[in-house]
Amino acid sequence: MNKEGPPIPFEQGGGKLEITRSLEEAGFPVPKSQYLFYPDLGKPNLIEAALRDLPKPLIVRGSHQNDMHGYIDVLPTVRDVTTAEELNDAIRLIKQTASSEALRTHAADWGQPFTPEVHVLLQEQSPSNVAGSILRHPHVMDRVDMQYVDRKEYRESDWKPVHTLARYTNDQGLWQTHEDWGIKRDEISDAMEIYQEVEASGIIDPNWVYQMEIGLNPFLIYQLRPFKLREPAKRFPIPQSYKTTDPIITSNLVFGITPEEGLALNFVSMDSVSLYHGYELPEPDPYGLILAGRMYESLPAGVQYRKLKAYATTGYEHDYLEHGEYRLLKRADIAMVNYHAFNLGESRRSYHQPENFKPFERARIWSNGDDASILPE
Repeated sequence: MNKEGPPIPFEQGGGKLEITRSLEEAGFPVPKSQYLFYPDLGKPNLIEAALRDLPKPLIVRGSHQNDMHGYIDVLPTVRDVTTAEELNDAIRLIKQTASSEALRTHAADWGQPFTPEVHVLLQEQSPSNVAGSILRHPHVMDRVDMQYVDRKEYRESDWKPVHTLARYTNDQGLWQTHEDWGIKRDEISDAMEIYQEVEASGIIDPNWVYQMEIGLNPFLIYQLRPFKLREPAKRFPIPQSYKTTDPIITSNLVFGITPEEGLALNFVSMDSVSLYHGYELPEPDPYGLILAGRMYESLPAGVQYRKLKAYATTGYEHDYLEHGEYRLLKRADIAMVNYHAFNLGESRRSYHQPENFKPFERARIWSNGDDASILPE
């Protein structure tokens, strides 16, 4: 396929709406959609016509000009909509959220203009529960990761099922951690091929790598957003933990590149529950955050990250594209996934408490785009 299209005019109808419309016009597979712009939301006849034109149930999604870089998992998505009353309730909820003080705080924290002007994307709801994301690594650029899981089982299970990770590299080809959810290898290959066709289509900025949210069986593109600027990994060496008793944190799934001499920062450590329930991150100086664990869901929109410079999480490489982790990975200049911490005293297996990371209150982080480590100053 040789699909091409103009750049996405996300200022008009917001990221989700305009990306979907651009992908549809370029011939890519997206759910059947109707587009309601902000002025349309006060016109009952247009809303009713959009409802009639789509198969039920619907999924209703808010779309905003800040979607491209900041509004990650903050506007409501309402599923299983079948009636006009349910659709109007969903639109009312999206508008109320877009005009809330939490969103005003969020926009300011991300350096974006605040406006309650929100658009609405109506879509047929995919019959498949299997969904995930695809991302090209911004520094190891021949590597494309794809993660997927049965979302319904993930939401409803007490023991969260493990995502499948599929990875393509030029030298190793395609491999995956395990086969599950009824997805065949050919479907994975086809999804990665479509991802590369979108990259080559001209509708997105070629200087960035993009996260693509997808459904599988049938394959549909749900969302496309810029993640990080492309920059080839550097070749300078990273401090390692071999033959030393010094505390150290290392990772080989990293985003962002430091100067060769590293970057000195004050680091704080906490768990995700503390963040979720209102623990305030430092201000006003740049800082690093070491999560004692991982993020399981997105933080409330009103949480301010302020001058977050570096982020380290034990989150697994097979589900780092989930929204809870993704927003922090997007925000931090330097990010480390699935880190390993050594020489921190007593611990329960690989789990550490926030107080175990006191040696890193003033520390230096190195990242060459391929590997990273943190050592106390």
